[in-house]
Amino acid sequence: MDLFSGSRLKYDDADDALVKFFAIASSLMADHENTAPIPGVDGSKYDMRCELESLNSQTRALARLNEYSQLVKSHSKDPNTKAVILKLDMETQNLETTPYSSMRSAEKNLAELEADASDSIDVVLVQVQKIHQLRRAYPNYFADTEQFSKFIASQLDFVNSGRR
Repeated sequence: MDLFSGSRLKYDDADDALVKFFAIASSLMADHENTAPIPGVDGSKYDMRCELESLNSQTRALARLNEYSQLVKSHSKDPNTKAVILKLDMETQNLETTPYSSMRSAEKNLAELEADASDSIDVVLVQVQKIHQLRRAYPNYFADTEQFSKFIASQLDFVNSGRR
């Protein structure tokens, strides 16, 4: 999430709603797996699911995770794509992606975008080869993201269907 959104979750510098979303999601997963609850996350399962749904509406966390996953999959499959520039407007949360067939042109465009970027624009160059390396080194990473998204969707379904 940090790479694509600039959220800085790993550095304890993210939006409070996003931090709370992941804390509640973790607590619901802990409950599902019959493990210890997450400290500081209280309430019934139903209350946590309702708050998760509210936070998801506010942050679009689940949609963003799914979008990022699809983005990685689509750009990593094209054999002509050597790099992708991700341009995130932090104010609008709009993410633009531009694939490049050469690193030279990607690096040139990156320099131009960085020179023109405001404080609310974050620009990142991702080498597609690194995505392939990540897949080989951590094959479960992509499956885990999908499993996490499916779990969150199932928790939100409880609220949206009126079940407790």
